[in-house]
Amino acid sequence: MSLEKRKNELKIFGPEAEKFVSNILDLGYFGLRFPLKAINVPFEGNKLEVIDETEEYQILSIPVLHTVPAVAYCFQEKPRWNIDTKKLKELGLKSGAWLKKLKRVGRVEYKGREVKIEDVANLKPGLKIVYSGDTKPCENILKISKNADLLIHDGTFLEEEEGKAHADVKQAAKIAKEANVKQLILTHISRRYTDVKELEEEAKKIFPNTKVAFDFMKVKLK
Repeated sequence: MSLEKRKNELKIFGPEAEKFVSNILDLGYFGLRFPLKAINVPFEGNKLEVIDETEEYQILSIPVLHTVPAVAYCFQEKPRWNIDTKKLKELGLKSGAWLKKLKRVGRVEYKGREVKIEDVANLKPGLKIVYSGDTKPCENILKISKNADLLIHDGTFLEEEEGKAHADVKQAAKIAKEANVKQLILTHISRRYTDVKELEEEAKKIFPNTKVAFDFMKVKLK
């Protein structure tokens, strides 16, 4: 990034981020040309944490169950107001720049009358994407995944393996079903499986809308 002349600050989130980012920076001969901030993410307990937020989205984390400190992440769009032209017409109102202010502040005066955002718009829920990282099945994954549009979950094995801190594909599918997610993508597949068709088929028996991830995979959410 320095070679590409990056100037904007880079934030790196993770369990014990300060420790690991510092170690990585010590490997190089040259310093960075941009500010970098390492942010430690809690990796114990069962609390959902908001680790970053803007006007349009939140990023949340929660500890998961692995052999080393690990967390799952949730990328949650905030709900948005969509202007309903039918409602505008019913109230005898016209589209215009005043609607931008209405979206921003929630109520405005328009030609001598007060108009509230709920009078002319519908609140549309934002998209929700959850990434489990490496983990065995646990209650925290279920908590963070509730009603997600997409769950990307560790599905390392076809069958559970004792002593391994990873989920098998059926366990991941059960979490997707119980959490009421819309789509499941299995990732972190063990190298022993040269053909992932069987893994996908087993997961689909429990949660039909399942796919196994592949390199450069693209998923479009609406």
